Amino acid sequence: MWDVALEQNLWTADQPKDFTATFSDGEYSHKYYSGRRMWGVFRLLSPSAQLPSEYGNLKTDKPYPFAVKVDKPVTPQGCMAVLRDWYNDSAYSTSVGVGAGPFGSPDRYSTNDADSTVTGNWSV
Repeated sequence: MWDVALEQNLWTADQPKDFTATFSDGEYSHKYYSGRRMWGVFRLLSPSAQLPSEYGNLKTDKPYPFAVKVDKPVTPQGCMAVLRDWYNDSAYSTSVGVGAGPFGSPDRYSTNDADSTVTGNWSV
């Protein structure tokens, strides 16, 4: 992988190996498309790290380390909690406020409406 990055001038051998900086095009359709998900995992498994939920540019600012020490051992239930999280108990929860809709549901269902012009992601 790093040989290809070197051949394609994406990385030079004198730089640290940083997967995001080398191979990412940055966030996709929204500034917090994947970075907020990373933050969500860190906040659940290592809240003591107190990493920021907001940043300027995920690729160039490098707001998150490659890894952090978890605050307690991760159990199967902890993994399920991460996968089921809707940013519960945070400013970005999709189960409270206007973003939750009239029924307080964090689920987002497609309307399959070809005429819909609404695009984007949920953010605060």
